[in-house]
Amino acid sequence: MLLEFFNGFTRFTRQILIVSLLDSSIVLCSAAYASDPPKNLVDAFNTGISEKGLYIGISKNLSERDQFEFGLNYVEADYSSFVPGYVNDEPVNLSNQGLQFSYKRHLFNSLDQSGFYLKLSGDLSYLSISSSVDLTKETYKLDNLDVKCSACGNLSIETDPSQLVFIPSLSLGYQSNLSDQLKVHFGLGIQYVDLPDITWNTDTEYPPPSFVGSKIDELVNDINSSANEISKYLPTAFVSLSYHF
Repeated sequence: MLLEFFNGFTRFTRQILIVSLLDSSIVLCSAAYASDPPKNLVDAFNTGISEKGLYIGISKNLSERDQFEFGLNYVEADYSSFVPGYVNDEPVNLSNQGLQFSYKRHLFNSLDQSGFYLKLSGDLSYLSISSSVDLTKETYKLDNLDVKCSACGNLSIETDPSQLVFIPSLSLGYQSNLSDQLKVHFGLGIQYVDLPDITWNTDTEYPPPSFVGSKIDELVNDINSSANEISKYLPTAFVSLSYHF
């Protein structure tokens, strides 16, 4: 009997406390809204395209000339026509899934006016460049004999897709106002890209024979040598639309 009374009293106390907290929250929120209406958490919605793929993001104005932007990049594409000397005429595939953080500073005017701006960005990306080789079509040297390996399957070569890559960039952009809310952006700049190491694997149950493995090592070394000759400072470009609330 006493236990039931105590449980009932406890439930009643909790209900009174919850109602009191709700009433207090409503009063505080009403007072805050009456004195200072809340600002937008997001000031613009952005979408566009760059060499990193399709882009979608949001912006927050920091001042009349400064803006912070956050978005996502995504691409799955065949880049063979842009990569000279790709592996045995096989497709070169680019995969990128990344987050982009940007700070924009309009140089001569406010955010709501057409004009030039500087954009400092940092991308956190899972970036992978890959290709494949049909090992059954290759010819190998074995004791001065030319042989083939019909059971060797396919070789996949790619930059490590599990390694997170940080890509900083600096761009000069131009904003052109199509209306009070819709704006188009163009930009060119430079970025620093340090690609992950090359990894390889085959789709067979067992490792390839030693004479096949040695040719794979030679091929991977050639790719790494070619990659090291490419500057890590690469151009970047973007075109985007932004809708301002």
